[in-house]
Amino acid sequence: MAAFAIRLAWLAAPHALQPDSLEYIRLARSIVSAGTYSADGVTPSTYRPPLYPFLLAAAQVVTTHWLAAVLVLQCILGAITVGLIMALGRRLIDARVALVAGVLLACAPMTGYFASLLLTETLFTFLVVVGMFLWTDKRPLAAGLALGAGVLTRASLLPYILLLGLAGFLPPWSGRRASRQIAAAALIVIAPWAARNAVSAGRLTVADAGWGTNLLIGTIDLQTGANRWVQINAARSADAGSAAPGSSAAEAAAAARAVRAIRADPAGWALVRVRQWIWLFVDAGDYLPVTANGVSFRQALRARRADTVLLKAGFAAGTVLLALLAVCGAWLVRGRAVELLPLWSFPAYLAAAHAPMFVEPRYGLPLVPFLTLFGAVALVFWSASASAAVNSQPGADPGGFARRAPA
Repeated sequence: MAAFAIRLAWLAAPHALQPDSLEYIRLARSIVSAGTYSADGVTPSTYRPPLYPFLLAAAQVVTTHWLAAVLVLQCILGAITVGLIMALGRRLIDARVALVAGVLLACAPMTGYFASLLLTETLFTFLVVVGMFLWTDKRPLAAGLALGAGVLTRASLLPYILLLGLAGFLPPWSGRRASRQIAAAALIVIAPWAARNAVSAGRLTVADAGWGTNLLIGTIDLQTGANRWVQINAARSADAGSAAPGSSAAEAAAAARAVRAIRADPAGWALVRVRQWIWLFVDAGDYLPVTANGVSFRQALRARRADTVLLKAGFAAGTVLLALLAVCGAWLVRGRAVELLPLWSFPAYLAAAHAPMFVEPRYGLPLVPFLTLFGAVALVFWSASASAAVNSQPGADPGGFARRAPA
């Protein structure tokens, strides 16, 4: 209930609709009014994956207060995600880790903030965590259905599904059958939509959004401050050419320019990627509705605004610390890598997938539940180690994490 209340409290803050939100609303209205999945009401769209617009459309059919209904539903899904992470921690580690992870995730500010926005992050994160929960519960077909729904929410999950399927054909290991079943079930969920796109657009795709544009923006050394989005929008405009912004043709044009830029200066591109990639794990709290967020960090330094500097630096340091704790926690349970594959494989995939692509903190939101879980492992382990040292009872594994916790 605490997790739900925290997320519900974010709804009280004023929020403007994001550009992506407006696209989802247009698609939903087209579904309701014309029975077509189209951004203009006429041409079938393959740009965005369908699940979130269909959710908005269903809400519009059911109630006139559809926006409030969707946002409350997202708060509920966010709270359930906290409960599932606690259940995963209790099942695979122990009750102490489950409690710490639950507190960390319930209070994670970015998860609450995005539950109050009309964006896919909350639904996508929920579906991924549901998939991993079902996987650990030895229900691979159900896990595949959840992850397939995740692909239809954000197509960036598709390569993970394909890699999981390929892993099922590697030399014998205990989870290969489950990985094949998960991939097969997910592909069955995805197949009808991919077939629809093949018929309507002549190419087999789940969604075209983001691949080319994110690759292109990933080549630009974006400067911090107010001009960051000016640079991004300028890059988008330069590459769209005669193609409509946010179209498949614009994505293809952006991808072509990105490839040219990478070939022209691979060393410079690699440096840009290092600088951007770390923001997958850093949250500076820019979305908090407080006066201190009225200026950028750099401007606050010049103006000696201590409140802004402390807020943004504190947030950034806290999220970096969580990421480091998660790495330590994953290392502590490294001997159980196959058993804990559902907990670390997706975070590892997402971190690698964004290495060549543009990164902003919200892209790392699906990592947060898993970072809190592994971070909790490290915190509980060190707490147990300190307690054992005080009581003169040192042990090689004071947290009990190297072995499977009793069911």
